[in-house]
Amino acid sequence: MKVSLGAIYLSFLRVGAVMFGGGYAMLPLISETVVEKGWLTAAQIIDFVAIAESTPGPFSINVATFVGMTVGNATSGSFWGGALGILCTVGGLFIPSFVIILIVYKLSEKFMKSKVINDSFVTVRPTIVALIASAFLSLAAATFLGKGSGGQISVNWFGIVWFAVCFAALRLFGKKIHPIFIIIISAGVGILYYGVILGGI
Repeated sequence: MKVSLGAIYLSFLRVGAVMFGGGYAMLPLISETVVEKGWLTAAQIIDFVAIAESTPGPFSINVATFVGMTVGNATSGSFWGGALGILCTVGGLFIPSFVIILIVYKLSEKFMKSKVINDSFVTVRPTIVALIASAFLSLAAATFLGKGSGGQISVNWFGIVWFAVCFAALRLFGKKIHPIFIIIISAGVGILYYGVILGGI
């Protein structure tokens, strides 16, 4: 699907302008932007989230980078198209935040003492929780549910069981087990189960 660089930039500029609450709060906005427009699939977004969590750097910038590279490559069919796509997505996210932070810095004393500003932040917090919860439910539904060949809903029981195992391990041994080990082990288990056992590698 051909997408203009201007459309990519403006779409992520809109996301960046209202990106309160960090990366996970941003996911519903990105999904609405790229999935509903047909630029990417929900499965690709989930893969990007997994990669973004496993690589250094801010989560939102990592996701935007992968989205920009994929959409840019699909549009132009070249590496440079992907690089320009990254500039559009990351620039769109970064510029509004940068400008807002500059303004807040310049007016920090007035902002911190303003009852209107403080009240607005109190009101925004539940919205951020709702956005994060929406992102969690969307990712969970796309991960644990799917459609079979006949169109019927299928349940990824192995994924549900492994989620429960990882969640229990983090809750019980969170201080002794670094999350990166959970990610590495999960990757190995996924290769073993989906690639070797089900895929017949």
